[in-house]
Amino acid sequence: DAVVQAYRRLYMHPEEASERGRAISIVKKLSRLFFNCTLGELLSLERLIFEFMESGDLNRHVIQVLWERFTSKIPGTTSDERRAAIMLLGMAASASPEIVQSNVDVLVNEGLKYSDEMPNSIDLQIVMYTCVVLQKIIVKPKGSDKLKEPLRYSRDHPMFVSLFKIIVATVQNRRDRYWIPMVEQALNTIYGLSENPDITCEEIIRHLAKAIFDNDKENKENLALSTQQQQQQPLVNGADAEDNNEERIEGEEELGGTQKTQQQKQ
Repeated sequence: DAVVQAYRRLYMHPEEASERGRAISIVKKLSRLFFNCTLGELLSLERLIFEFMESGDLNRHVIQVLWERFTSKIPGTTSDERRAAIMLLGMAASASPEIVQSNVDVLVNEGLKYSDEMPNSIDLQIVMYTCVVLQKIIVKPKGSDKLKEPLRYSRDHPMFVSLFKIIVATVQNRRDRYWIPMVEQALNTIYGLSENPDITCEEIIRHLAKAIFDNDKENKENLALSTQQQQQQPLVNGADAEDNNEERIEGEEELGGTQKTQQQKQ
């Protein structure tokens, strides 16, 4: 329609001479559309990207640049640009699921990256969007395909191992507005792609409960210790003041006695 044609003229026909240059220009322009957009705008963009995939406007060169941005292979790529890239890849995968099917390892290694040394460096949005993209390979059987077994991965697949570690490690950040949406998409991914989702989720719940309990216990102990220290502080000051008062009285008595002796001698 007219709206699609207008966006095609604006975003799909850059002036760069090389195929690579045009692909980079298209990705840059489309990425800007994602910054500060609403949910309604995201839905409209998804339909737009679907149309561009169907028409061939988003070709393999554009998809390649998106993967390079997502994996930060292009120098200077920002976090916002990485997020825009993974979201664009997810929208493109709605029209062409093989984009995801052939890059599951890349999504897991880059989007679900976890480090024991730096658990606080996890980008919750990247994890959330990566899970959304992984769910694009969940195919709902139709017709005669209903007899086929759906695509499933073993529960020890790096995808589920990483999601388990990420959810448990970031539970202390559960007040972050992206934590619950991230967990929701992670569980959707586990139930959609794991051979034994119940076992994995049971382990997650058990470790979450322990982490929250241990954290609350530690907070209560720290609060009790802090309260005890505050209560002891005035008592120490009071005791010092009492000792000082006794010393002052003794000093005054000694001074009075000395003065009285001098008067008697005179």
